[in-house]
Amino acid sequence: MADPREVLTRPAEPGITIAYGDEPDQVVELFQPKGEPKATVVAIHGGFWREAFDRTHLRPFCHGLTAAGFAVVSLEYRRSGGAGGWPQTFEDIEAALELLDDELTEHDVDPDNVILTGHSAGGHLALLAADLPWAEPDLTFTPLLQPGGVMVERGQSRLRGVVALAPVSDLPRCYVEHLGDGAAAALMGGGPADFPAEYAEADPMRRELGVPVMVVHGEADDRVPVQMSRDYVVRRKAELRELPGIGHFEVIDPQSTIWPEVLDALNSLV
Repeated sequence: MADPREVLTRPAEPGITIAYGDEPDQVVELFQPKGEPKATVVAIHGGFWREAFDRTHLRPFCHGLTAAGFAVVSLEYRRSGGAGGWPQTFEDIEAALELLDDELTEHDVDPDNVILTGHSAGGHLALLAADLPWAEPDLTFTPLLQPGGVMVERGQSRLRGVVALAPVSDLPRCYVEHLGDGAAAALMGGGPADFPAEYAEADPMRRELGVPVMVVHGEADDRVPVQMSRDYVVRRKAELRELPGIGHFEVIDPQSTIWPEVLDALNSLV
């Protein structure tokens, strides 16, 4: 049987690199399909927020999505062990998303038809990013007949939804269970008892999102336990697609047997 981790080092062409800050890690990579994209997928890589893991391991995933007709914007960000940590890591995600209304429009990226996805720690960041102001619907002001009256209508959200792939959806639990060899402590600078307000802000379990959320998680995942996703979807009324016999890395591998399940989740939001 092939090693599922092989996807992490599989050679793949880089995309178009666009900076959103002055630091080397403050960039995005843009991957475009051959024809008109059906939607823009904003993808956030995992690696337990650590400096040792960057966006390069997500390139096969990005090419798999462009082959399926999506434009893909892969976000890089500062990480723990380097210049990242909380809140810098998440501030980078917020800054990168601002490119959707700026430089990325020059590359024919549609900023109003977006799906967020992320793997593992990237899934954690995607769930948080769905609650940022950039995703909120526009407000349309319509004059009423009576003098001085204005009716406010909420437009359609630019964010179609989130597909979280084996996400870290419960940050305090990530700390308690010592996932990723203490990855939550490395990100946050300590545990929930040390930084209760910061953990509350950074915990997807506490965020009620106004868009559809689909969680795709392998039942045999030995990095992020599937029970975390089972509990998340109950608490946050999301949809779980649990994959029997599947581990942590197959969900980002276009060559895996369950790749059609990942594409189906994304296509359901188009």
